[in-house]
Amino acid sequence: MGEALASLTDLLKSTLYFLEGMWLEELCPYVRQRMLRDLPPTELRALVSRCLEQHPCFVQDKEKRWCLDRRGLQENDAVYELLLVKGKPMSRWSLMREKNSKEGKLNHDGRFIRVGEEKWGLTEWTADFGVYPLRHLVIKALRQHASGLPLSRLAAVISEWRPVEPAAIEKILRRYPYFYHQRGIWRYDVRAHRSWREAASQFTAALRQQKLRLEERMALWQSKCSSLAGALREAQAAWRETAATLASQQEQIESSREQMEEQRLLLQLRKQELLHYRQQWQQSERKAQSILHQCRLWVKRARELEGALAVVEKELQQKQKELLQLRQRWEETREYYGTEVAKLQREVIELKQQLAQQKARAEEGEEYWTGEKHRLEHEIKRLESTREELLREHRFLQWELGRLREENRRLERQLRHPLIRFVRRLGFLFARG
Repeated sequence: MGEALASLTDLLKSTLYFLEGMWLEELCPYVRQRMLRDLPPTELRALVSRCLEQHPCFVQDKEKRWCLDRRGLQENDAVYELLLVKGKPMSRWSLMREKNSKEGKLNHDGRFIRVGEEKWGLTEWTADFGVYPLRHLVIKALRQHASGLPLSRLAAVISEWRPVEPAAIEKILRRYPYFYHQRGIWRYDVRAHRSWREAASQFTAALRQQKLRLEERMALWQSKCSSLAGALREAQAAWRETAATLASQQEQIESSREQMEEQRLLLQLRKQELLHYRQQWQQSERKAQSILHQCRLWVKRARELEGALAVVEKELQQKQKELLQLRQRWEETREYYGTEVAKLQREVIELKQQLAQQKARAEEGEEYWTGEKHRLEHEIKRLESTREELLREHRFLQWELGRLREENRRLERQLRHPLIRFVRRLGFLFARG
């Protein structure tokens, strides 16, 4: 059935119908994959949790996993049978007209799912095996076969849902600690899965907190560096303006010198103007000296800013060292959680040893029943030999009965002779007389 699901409730029904039992943390990625991609993780988790708690068709087992109640409501059995007969989704108006049902009742029934805007179908029609990870398909197959499966049989079961290679399945089985292997049989331990999930969630939460702290510190230092870089850019712009001013002043000095040369050539004609130009030249020189002094001040400020920038770089190096220390702490935290996971794995090994002891006791019981089986087989053989003797006697009696029947038919043929019949009548007459 290719129509899109209409609501979050229908998506949860479709997912839990196939996978049969999942924790809330495992349901949220499916919801984000199919809908609500822009919602923050905390709000998405709260929305999914509220939806599961509001609808009575979702229940929790003893492991706190969410499951779908497939029994449904008794009052909707007629609608369920109608959809089974039709084999395709029907509009709500058609269902209300034929079975007098209400949409609200179907929404609280785990057997029904809404496709599109106006149609209702069965949850079992919406299974899409391509969107589920291989890990959950392996869990479903091993939960259906609680006694365990070999790798080849497990690959055959999963291939009924979608094509998969046995090597990929074995990689999944060896990757997660809640799958364990014994005598060629793979099994699934739900308690180990729950412990692994709790440890992983705690470790992820700790890493997320460390990441937030580091991001806050990095943002603070980046803001400081950006402010210092802005101040440096302003100083460089001022230095460039001063250099341009100095260049323009130098050009003015060159022009003044050219004018002085011209005045020297025209000295005899413009003696009176010479004093005026000399004063102008002196003023220009004083201006140049003042400009040179300003340039020296700007250079001094630029050096001070370079010194401040060097201090900032030293502080940045120090903060980088602190970041390395934080990374080392993060490595220590990871090693700590690694030891915790190792402890959990040791507990799993102890549980496996206890299971092996119980299996040894079961094998002893099996040897006892094997002995009983051999004794009963010997008794059956003796009874079969007795049965053969009885069959031989039965065949002999059948042969004897056939011989007597042949003798009887022969005597009857002899009694049918007219002379013998006449003699018999005479005997009867004499017997009456």
